[in-house]
Amino acid sequence: VLSASKPCLVDFYSDRCGPCRMLAATMEQLASKYDGRAVVCKVSLDSVPNLAGPYNIMGIPAVLFFDGGKEVHRLIGLRGQTDYEAILEEMIGKRR
Repeated sequence: VLSASKPCLVDFYSDRCGPCRMLAATMEQLASKYDGRAVVCKVSLDSVPNLAGPYNIMGIPAVLFFDGGKEVHRLIGLRGQTDYEAILEEMIGKRR
């Protein structure tokens, strides 16, 4: 993500989090829709809890957007797919 040449969306989640589990299908759809244009990935804070601190994650699901290795936007809590798409589209549009 930090060295990616494309815009990145990173979903920080926990398997114990109900809204995180609800967001999983949306993340799969986004990964498919933006394949080749953006990187969509997930990070389990159950597996890698030490990443919450450096990214100042206080609540989950936390979806962070990176461009050029820097965080440019974040959405906390469960949102609709169009909210994530709007940010990705804006990020992709700036690269044209």
